[in-house]
Amino acid sequence: MSISFHPKAFFFFENEDKELMRISLADGIIFGRRDDCEVVIDDDRISGQHFQVHITDGLAYIEDLDSVNKTYINGQFIDPLRKRLLKEGDIISVGEEIYGFSHKEKLTFDLPKKVKKKTMTITNIENLQSLDLDTSGRHLVDARKDSKRLLNMLTESKKIIKQLEEEKISIQSSIHQKSEVEAELLSCRSKMAEYEEELKDEDIAVEEVQKRIENHKNDIEEFHKNIQIAEAQIAKLKKNILEYQESIEDREVRLQNLYDEMGVFTQYADVLKKVDTLESRLLTLNSCDQRIAEIELAIKQEKARYKQTQKEYGEAVAMARSTGSTGRGRKAG
Repeated sequence: MSISFHPKAFFFFENEDKELMRISLADGIIFGRRDDCEVVIDDDRISGQHFQVHITDGLAYIEDLDSVNKTYINGQFIDPLRKRLLKEGDIISVGEEIYGFSHKEKLTFDLPKKVKKKTMTITNIENLQSLDLDTSGRHLVDARKDSKRLLNMLTESKKIIKQLEEEKISIQSSIHQKSEVEAELLSCRSKMAEYEEELKDEDIAVEEVQKRIENHKNDIEEFHKNIQIAEAQIAKLKKNILEYQESIEDREVRLQNLYDEMGVFTQYADVLKKVDTLESRLLTLNSCDQRIAEIELAIKQEKARYKQTQKEYGEAVAMARSTGSTGRGRKAG
């Protein structure tokens, strides 16, 4: 794991001998009781992973990792899982540990008076830039080479331990599988004995068995070839089906267009038939005036004939009456 260091961000703390020590802060560095933390603190009040430091845009932040006993800045605990900006002179306390935050490499830093009873180790950080300590209690000295050498030793030891533990787990897993392997081997031997007995009873020669095996292999190979041929045919049929489907869609479009055209023709024929009917009716209606005139003329002529006939009838009746009167007079004399 490669960690990015802030060039000027440090935690200062006093060890058991009242020596002022310095930790260069890096982005992602974790303080806690677990061995996988970058800074391991031997304190029962410290959580496995207690707090983490973040470096963003040249600023240092601290985040409490939902610890049991919380992380305090200047005597007030900070909300868990929320980054808090660190400022020059901030006092960070966790359990029995007290740290002062600063950007200055050399300074006189007054930490609260508190006896430190726990120990702390720094590990798991590759490319660690410095772990400085002041044996006089105030003047900081560079211990970069020793810290890097010790860190490399710790890293190498952890790799060896991890490899050994993985090998141990693998061996233990193999041991657990031993009984299963033995049981499976016993089952296979039992089957072999059964097969040997069966072959003995049926008097089947090894050559015959091998011949049958070869025949089965040949059959399987032939089946594979047939499958390949069938798959090729299926692919071709699928292609044909796709083409047919496209043709069907094209034909359906054309058919619909024909239906649409046929609908227009049908509508045209209906309208044409209706026009013929209306024209015939209109012609009939146009001849009505002439027919009415003919009828009126016929009526007029018939009325004239009626009057003439009525007149003649009247004259005939009058004549008949006149003749009758004359005849009766002559007879009486």
